[in-house]
This record gives sequence, C-alpha cells and structure tokens, in this order.
Amino acid sequence: MKIQYKNEFDLPAGANVDQLARKLNEEENRFIVAYESNSEIKNLSEPLEENGTIKFVSRTCDCGQRILERSLIFIFLAAVKDILPDKEVIVEHSLSGGIYTIIQDNKANSYLKKDIISRMKHYIENDDPIIKRMFPKEEVKEYFKGKKYFDKYSILDYQNDDFVPMYELGKVKETFYGELIPSCGYVEDFDVEIHGEGFVILFPDKMNNFKMPNFTPRHNLARTFNEWGNYVDIMDVGTVAELNYHIEQGRQDLIIKVSEAFHEKKIARISDEICESGDKGKLILIAGPSSAGKTTTMGRLMIQLMTNGKVPLRISLDDYFINREDTPKDEHGEYDYENLHALDLELFNKNIEDLLNGFKAELPIYDFVTGMRKEEKKIIKPVKDQPIIVEGIHGINEELTYSLPRSAKYKIYISPMTQLNIDRHNRIPTSDIRKLRRMVRDERTRGIKPIDTFNRWDSIRRGEEKNIFPFQEEADAMFNSALVYELAVMRNYAEPLLMGIPKESNHYQEAQRLLTFLKSFARIDTSQHPVPGISILREFIG
Repeated sequence: MKIQYKNEFDLPAGANVDQLARKLNEEENRFIVAYESNSEIKNLSEPLEENGTIKFVSRTCDCGQRILERSLIFIFLAAVKDILPDKEVIVEHSLSGGIYTIIQDNKANSYLKKDIISRMKHYIENDDPIIKRMFPKEEVKEYFKGKKYFDKYSILDYQNDDFVPMYELGKVKETFYGELIPSCGYVEDFDVEIHGEGFVILFPDKMNNFKMPNFTPRHNLARTFNEWGNYVDIMDVGTVAELNYHIEQGRQDLIIKVSEAFHEKKIARISDEICESGDKGKLILIAGPSSAGKTTTMGRLMIQLMTNGKVPLRISLDDYFINREDTPKDEHGEYDYENLHALDLELFNKNIEDLLNGFKAELPIYDFVTGMRKEEKKIIKPVKDQPIIVEGIHGINEELTYSLPRSAKYKIYISPMTQLNIDRHNRIPTSDIRKLRRMVRDERTRGIKPIDTFNRWDSIRRGEEKNIFPFQEEADAMFNSALVYELAVMRNYAEPLLMGIPKESNHYQEAQRLLTFLKSFARIDTSQHPVPGISILREFIG
C-alpha cells in the first residue's frame, strides 16, 4: 500500500491509518480526522483494504469540520447519559456559533453545565475510543423500536444499504449520517454554554480561524426558532420521519397549504407592525444570507403594505456599487464585492435622506457587464409618507445608513431557519438548504453548474460571516423563510444535478453527502401536488 503525503509511505494491507494520522497530527499539527479512499470517506480506525492512493481529511475542510461537530455532539450525548441516564437529548439547530441542544424535562443550569463539561473532558483526556460497528439494518431498526425512537427506525427504510454503522461511547449507541473521529482525544478544544433552557456546544471552526468563538446569546434568533418549533409541533412534522409519514398518508397538500399560510401570516404581521411604527416604518431595510428568499419575501411584503394603504418605493443596493476598478480587494487579491465599501455610501445616504424628506432624488444605475456606473440616472420623487424598501446583504448594518437615526429604520432579517431535523440527534444545517436552493436556481436561471456553485460557496459563507450574521440581533423582525416541505420537493430538482458531479471532482464527496441526505425524504410530486405561485420555493425551482 503506497500513500502519497508529501513523501511516499509504504504500508501493508490491513495497516492502521489511525497510527499514521496521530503521528502526523503530533509532528506537523495537521488536525487529520478521517481519510478518503476510492472516493469514500473512511473512519481512521478502519484498516486499509486495497492498494491505492488515500487522502487525509483534516478539520480545514467542510467534511472534516462536520466530522468534528458530529463527534462532539456524540461526546456530549454520552456525558449527559452518564449524568442523567433517564433523560433524552434533542439536538436542535445552530445558534450563537455552536449547536443548540435541550435535555428533555431538564432546564439548563450552571451546576449541570459544570458536570457535563467535566465528563466530556474525562472522555477526551482519556482518549476513550469511539467504536464503530456495522449491523444489519433490520437489527438496528429493532434496537431503536425497543427504545421507541420512531424518528430513528422509520428513517432507515429510506436507506438502500443492508448494513448500518453504529457508534458506541460510554452508555450510548447511536447512528450518525457521516463519519466520526476514532477516539475522543482527537478533539482539540470545546466549550458548553447556557442559552435559555438549553445548552450550546461550541468548538473551533474555519470561519473563525479555528479559534473558539466568542459566545454571544442570540435571543431574537432563538425566538424565531421557537416560533417555527411551535408550528412544526402543531403540524406534527418535527423530523423527516414524521414528514415522510404524512406524505405517504397523502397529506402533502395540507402541509403545503398550511406552510404557505404560515409564511403569509408572518409577512402580514410584519407589514402591520411597520405601518403602526410611525416614522420607524419610513425606511425598511432587508438583509439575509445567500438564497434566503429575500426577493420573493420583499415582493410579498410590498403587497401586504399596499393592503395597509402604503405604496413603497423599492431601491436596490446593487446600483450603488462603485466602479469595478475602485472596488476593495480581499486577502486573495480578488475584488471583494461583499465589502461594505464596495458601495458608494455617501451617495446612497444622500439619496435616502432626500427621499425621506420628500425631495426628488437622482439614483445611479450600475452596469454589471462593464462594471461601471451608467451616465443615465433614475429620477424618483416620493409621494407623501411613502415608505422606502432597500434590500441587500448590508441592510441591517448601521454603517450602511450612517447618516440616519436608528429611529427612522425598520430592519428585517430573512433566512431559512429550519427545525426539521433528520432525527433527534442528526440536524439539518441551514447552510445545506441554502446551498441546494442556490445550486438549483443558478443552474436554471444563469447556466451556472453545480461545481461552480460549490467552488464559490466558501467565499459566500465568509462574506456572510463578516457582513450579515454579526448584525442579526439588530433586526426589528426576523422572517424564517424555511418551508417544512421544501426538501421533499427540492429532491426532484437537486438530485439530477448532484448525480452529474463526477468522481474526479473535488466536490464529489459533498455531492454524495447531499444525495444521501436528500434520499431520506419521501418525494412530493409537484405535478400532482403543485407548489403555489407565490411560494418562496418558486424563486428557486421556477
């Protein structure tokens, strides 16, 4: 067995990759967490089976980051089970730079936090093994049926494999949708913080230069997640298994209608609040990450405002880009179009001030082909009390509208914040939903191939981490653009694109991960159960 890694290693078949990974981690600070062989991600404890080239997977890539995240969740589960053997942990969603969890029938407190951290450190310092074993699928189903975990055993029906990996640590035996580290000692750092009634598991990630994130409570975001959680509880669709059950029972039309009605009601409430807020509703600023559904949401909000007697002016930040040659550059020497100072802030503020004061304004028009501002202008004169809507990634950053008092602005943050998880311990990242949305939309409307979307995703995420997420809590309203049924629809559009990514691509593993994830969903046939024309989902699937 020859392994190419800077130098060439000769290893016999059956060799333990874990030993080599540990050596490289210790000597070169590599942070290796898994390896790739024949386009498959392997646990470091799995011996080499055949000749070939392997690639090490480190925490510096998305795949390695997810392995560490899943592993820390598992160590947390084991620690809680040691301390509270009769309690169940529910892994909810990302929050405040980590993963939010709740312990059923137990509110988070400082004493419990201390015990959990102590127990997790015990596993890590002892380097306790995380044992991976393969079991027949039916045997795993019976195991979870015995524990009355409907969400876990029913989802296995959607997996084609006859054998299922299970991981063991302490008193916990669990399934995960992806590899874990071979032993707890691979964890370099972690923390656990209290947020509301639950705990947030924190760990270093590449968006934070592998430093521990500064924990900041996100109360507005948590309230939005809780609002969504109450809705999915009423609909009885808190997990993929429950959604699949309702689809198989022929209830997809009801789920679609209620989901869309929930969106419409929320938008109507935001409109009412804007109209009741006086001067604060004169300038409406909308922001959110890529593929959040901002365009559709803004259109629906404008309609709701009109039903309240307001006819808003719509202004795009895109027209305020400075000329391309003057655009700031990032650390790689590339034009940084997501930098706030890629916009003509002085002109933007002057135009908004003029409009709010009832004066005529000459708005620029930007030509994306030439990368230059056009000579012609767009002349606008507002009518009395006409609100202005501005949409763009910097919308809720106070620096964008530096010349205007905070009391004159109503800020809206939009993002798909799903609480629909695969099961109680395997979450669906919001970024996965947005990536699939963008991939489908860009291929359909712009001819951009999935590989190109994946190539740009890291840069997009860096821009969001810098320009959007730090300002979430400043929003006056948050709109959750997730639809509980959307991945059962999106599967029809995303699967063919993902299947077209070849094995030799750097993104093959990511495509396979997303394909496996999508196969957990029962399909909704949109020819029989159409998506409404006003749906946010139409922005992406057409």
